[in-house]
Amino acid sequence: MLSRDREKGQGTAEYTLVLVTIIGLILILRLLGRIYSDKFVEIVCTMTNPEAPCATEPLPSCHSERPLLARSLFDVTVQITSPQHCDDGLSPSITVSGTYDGNLTGREIWVLIFPTDSKYYPQTPDPCQQLPATIMEDTWTTTVNFGGPPQQYDVVAVVTDTDSEASLEFKRWLQSGCETHHYPGYLRAELPAGISELDAITVSKGNG
Repeated sequence: MLSRDREKGQGTAEYTLVLVTIIGLILILRLLGRIYSDKFVEIVCTMTNPEAPCATEPLPSCHSERPLLARSLFDVTVQITSPQHCDDGLSPSITVSGTYDGNLTGREIWVLIFPTDSKYYPQTPDPCQQLPATIMEDTWTTTVNFGGPPQQYDVVAVVTDTDSEASLEFKRWLQSGCETHHYPGYLRAELPAGISELDAITVSKGNG
């Protein structure tokens, strides 16, 4: 009887020891996981896709959450080359320029700015003339006016057909602004049809 009790006690002690050991290992693994989880994710990310940034890399301060506008044109490319993505301290009025490749016959390049009020504002060198970007041999240029306080802006290059609803609406909007000095922006859902986004950068306006 005593032998059975002793064996039972030893079994209970061994079970308790095993249980405590398992719990201790779990706690150690959880602690190590917290310490090395980011490094582990980075290693796995690098092994699976070495050319893509790992999820643990911090986003730049100029990161934009703006959803892209639809792209319906694939026979032309447009790139913003000045200013550069993430440039900050920009003046209230700047020249935005870039390059293009492809057929722009019967088409226009417009630049829209997208500040923190989440509205789009078409840009032009002269609102009273309702001019889109000036297109040269393989480059384009326009003027952008940051009308708000120092903040982050997306600068968005879009292409429209010259007789599209978008082109006509932008010119009407600019003419109205020329007459009233009031330029209400477009919410995404209010943008006219016929816009194809081809490039965008994020910049910040300075105190100037």
